[in-house]
Amino acid sequence: MMMMPFHGLQLVTTGWPNGLTPQQREYMLGWMLGNTPEIVTYLQARGLLAQNYDHTALSPNGYASFWFNVLSTEPVTVPQKGGFFSGMTLVTFKSWDLRSAFLRRYGGAAGMPLYIDQNTPQPNRHIRVSPFTPQWQRKLEAPLRVLIAACNAHPETQGKRLIILWKTLTLMQPTDDRDFKPDHTAWARLFYEERDRTFRGRLEVVQEFAALLNGPPLSKTEGEETLWSECWNQTIWGNQLELDEMERAAYHTARQQAVTSGSGTNFGRGRKHWSQALLHQSTFSPYPFELDFCGVDKVAFVWDELCDKCQKPDEKIGSYEVATYAGKPAAPASAEDHTATDLPPDPFADAGLPSTWQPKGGAKAAGKGSQSSQATPPPA
Repeated sequence: MMMMPFHGLQLVTTGWPNGLTPQQREYMLGWMLGNTPEIVTYLQARGLLAQNYDHTALSPNGYASFWFNVLSTEPVTVPQKGGFFSGMTLVTFKSWDLRSAFLRRYGGAAGMPLYIDQNTPQPNRHIRVSPFTPQWQRKLEAPLRVLIAACNAHPETQGKRLIILWKTLTLMQPTDDRDFKPDHTAWARLFYEERDRTFRGRLEVVQEFAALLNGPPLSKTEGEETLWSECWNQTIWGNQLELDEMERAAYHTARQQAVTSGSGTNFGRGRKHWSQALLHQSTFSPYPFELDFCGVDKVAFVWDELCDKCQKPDEKIGSYEVATYAGKPAAPASAEDHTATDLPPDPFADAGLPSTWQPKGGAKAAGKGSQSSQATPPPA
């Protein structure tokens, strides 16, 4: 059976208390679905909802299950040890338009106050809605998210503004304000290639940042030697693994429904090329690639991507193919003006050589989970 891509139709809801069961989350999800005008119109057009619909007419007991008619599968919440559940719940819509309407209404940092029924609010709890990143993209971005977690945790960088150039997997140096800086420099950049029949990454980090990552961990977790290994385990074996488990459960449910119905797996695809499905779920190695960690003096970044990120179109040079270590580069010459000596150095040309800096902490610090790695996922 061919697996259909589906990530573009999924959204992840966060902010749920870990003690709240999937059934207790249904009322809030149903309320949010029922208060989305496009979803109401969708159900009315199919004769499932009266044209003179009054949202107060539906009984709270059957409230959520009715609104799940716009979902391909039941919402997915991953169980945890001790009778607890993940702080995230995954929802998969039947169409891109339904998913987009729900995200427009509830997306953002503020979130909706949480109720488990119409009379029982949960103090200081808000449900937030975010796009669900396709697993292939999420795996490729994972080392960069570890660096972001380190910046957010370390006292020297905590609270500073982080600019991430996602198209080229580049982390810029943290700054104190949001102003565009012509002399801005990059702190880290992630490359991927296939070498010696192995798909592997190369994470380039400036020496200043490398020293911070190689410093002591911020918590007293047993077995952690550096900030890098601490943040790696908290990120890769935390929310990243939970997202893998939710995605696997959602696909498994759709596949089972397809077996009983005789139809193909009922998952659609998103509008991005990376929405093709890839399912990898492993508690031993959630990050399935080899990773070389390289300390360098300078990290190159794409100037025009920085300008786009900072909304400075007048500063652009007109090409994403030109990188710089600092400052605005010269505008690109025409193709016929290039010679072999004009080409930038290949970042993998010396990949087989020892890096100038190696993180401490063995396999975990080098970006590979060891069999003894049993880091506890952080609370949601």
